[in-house]
Amino acid sequence: VEQHLQENREQMESVVSAMNCLEMLVQELKQKSEVAAAVDDELVERRQQAEVSIENQARESLQMIQDQHRKSMEQLELRYQVIDEQMKQSQEERWQQLNKRQQAFEHRVEQHLQENREQMESVVS
Repeated sequence: VEQHLQENREQMESVVSAMNCLEMLVQELKQKSEVAAAVDDELVERRQQAEVSIENQARESLQMIQDQHRKSMEQLELRYQVIDEQMKQSQEERWQQLNKRQQAFEHRVEQHLQENREQMESVVS
């Protein structure tokens, strides 16, 4: 009986020791699981921050492109206005030159007519 009690005690001590080892393993697994969950949460947060950052950069880039496009269009419009004004000026100058030539031509015709009248009057008298 004493021998069985001793064997039972040893078995119990072995079981208790195994249970203590299992308890330590369970605690270690819990800690590692908590660490993994914390790391996972941090990764999710970093991912969300990265997505927000990328969206903000994309918005800023789009705004810059739109601003540059607007400025280019404004400059283009100004160039077209300058060209249009130059063309109008050039057209006006051509009309003035044509008017001067026409007036000079009409004046010469009038002079010739006057000279012809005077010659005719001279011939008639």
